[in-house]
Amino acid sequence: NECQLLEGRDVSPGAMADCLLDQTSRNPTDPDAWVALGVHFHMEGSTGDARTAYGNAIKLSPKSEPAAEAYLHMGIIHHQDGELEEALQAYKSSVALRSSPNTLLNMASILHQKGKFKEAIECCKRALAEDPEYFGGQLSCL
Repeated sequence: NECQLLEGRDVSPGAMADCLLDQTSRNPTDPDAWVALGVHFHMEGSTGDARTAYGNAIKLSPKSEPAAEAYLHMGIIHHQDGELEEALQAYKSSVALRSSPNTLLNMASILHQKGKFKEAIECCKRALAEDPEYFGGQLSCL
């Protein structure tokens, strides 16, 4: 898409947001466009707008790859905001659609915080089994 062409260039966050908003208005049923908009808003610190964009992606295509990505990012926002139950649920929804070491380690972190050590260890083991070379997974689980 044309917004990806702007990445890495000297483009203001506002110009990127305008491009992404235009993309979602032209293709309102494209969950990838909503995820891209959510990522942009999240990176710019507009977590409320990011939540809305991710929610739109999930509503449009709840069992898709973009939904898995949206759930992951929703989990990160909840996690950053201290909303551990909501974060854990979002991570679980993401893993149910597409498992990834990163998401599993995020789940392990919350489970550890909640004192659910056995479940946390299982998430770490799954992360390492999925990708033994995943550097972050190896460090977090040692």
